[in-house]
Amino acid sequence: MEDVPCGDGTGDWGGVCVTLRLKDSHDEVRQFLRTATAPIKSREASRRVSRELEDHIEDTMLELMEEGMKEKEAIRLAVRRMGDAGEIGQQINRIYRPVTDWTLLGLLAIIVGIGLFAMFSISSIGEKNLTDVFTIHSITVAAGLLVMALFRWFDYQKLQRYSGMIYGIGILVLAWGSIFGTTINGSKRFISFGYFGIDAIILGLLFILIALPGLKLTGGSWYKDNRKLLQYSFFPMFFFVKASAYLIFIIFAACFIMLLWIKRRNIKTFLLQLIPTCLVVCAGVLYVYVNHSFSFLTRIEGILSIYSPNNSNYYTSLSIEAIRQAGWWGHGFGASYKGLEFIHTESLFSYMIYSYGWMMGVLIGVTVLYLLIQMFFTVRKVRDAYGRIVVYVLLTYLSFQYIWYIAMCLGLLPVVSVSLPLISFGFTQNLTYFIAFGLILSIYRRRKTRIGGVEADTRQA
Repeated sequence: MEDVPCGDGTGDWGGVCVTLRLKDSHDEVRQFLRTATAPIKSREASRRVSRELEDHIEDTMLELMEEGMKEKEAIRLAVRRMGDAGEIGQQINRIYRPVTDWTLLGLLAIIVGIGLFAMFSISSIGEKNLTDVFTIHSITVAAGLLVMALFRWFDYQKLQRYSGMIYGIGILVLAWGSIFGTTINGSKRFISFGYFGIDAIILGLLFILIALPGLKLTGGSWYKDNRKLLQYSFFPMFFFVKASAYLIFIIFAACFIMLLWIKRRNIKTFLLQLIPTCLVVCAGVLYVYVNHSFSFLTRIEGILSIYSPNNSNYYTSLSIEAIRQAGWWGHGFGASYKGLEFIHTESLFSYMIYSYGWMMGVLIGVTVLYLLIQMFFTVRKVRDAYGRIVVYVLLTYLSFQYIWYIAMCLGLLPVVSVSLPLISFGFTQNLTYFIAFGLILSIYRRRKTRIGGVEADTRQA
């Protein structure tokens, strides 16, 4: 142990600062830490435990040196007082070992399986433009599972320090799609790479939602906080409205408000912080009303007159009629319902009920509900504040799409372009869902790796 000048993050003893990295200069400490951390399977936990144990040894050593003991003797006694290194390592590993949410994984497997079965059923109908959906969807699922596995093993906490950069990438993706993107169905949002395309709105939204929990949005003066909130909410919403991605606009607004609610200091500050977000939302709604008032009012009118014999909402009428004709067990594998369009995307839920009955609808609904509830209980087990916020934001992101999609097919909400996560066809959408679930699994896997008192934890083990 060598003396160093004070004020550089080191410990202090008798007016002289000493290095904290005892293991670099003392074989006893190095051997103890190596033995104590050997049983710990989590690398993140191993590094943090090693540093904290080293701090405990240093504290004890300094106390002994203040009592007049020489350095080498103090080190030797401090290490001995820590106890058996192997036993400590086993106890800490039991507490901090990575864990897997097998219930969540099981539910994901069921949902992914339903999606694969649905695409196989659709590809068997015989329609020319749907014969390859099963093959393409299978490739998407394989790529998504690989990406999910990579994100599960990735240390999500590293994302926090790069939140500003991730947000910037999200805005650049949105801007690129808006300026140079390909227009499909009246929406300029797709980035094409030959025969392959990416939905810039969907991908940009995910980048921004991942970045927001790590950004310092509040904590300053009222003026600075609201300026930041206005800045971080305006640009994404601008591109969403410009691309006519109205549901994405609503999802982002809901996630942003959820973020403010979680980070609130009190109800008063939360309400004050809502002002810039509400202003942007109101501006977006006004823009939609002025520029797309006929389409907007038609969709609302279709919902209000859903059970009227003169209902003009063609899509909703067909969807409800298909569900009515299904019965409990449906019309069987490969059934075709004339007039029901986009059965691999927007109409998939209605088609699956038509083919396999109300029981299939119940299965999908119950599985989705159970999945969302499981995610809610998962987030409550996470100790890390940043990790909790990320899961809450992703839970809001996924919940809105599941709920809106099912309600839309039942005629309870307006018809918009939305997919049923991990079940509907779509490369970019499903890839982002796999990334989201990979992050959630990563956060749950490391839910105990925030080391905050090794001694207390080992005594409880």
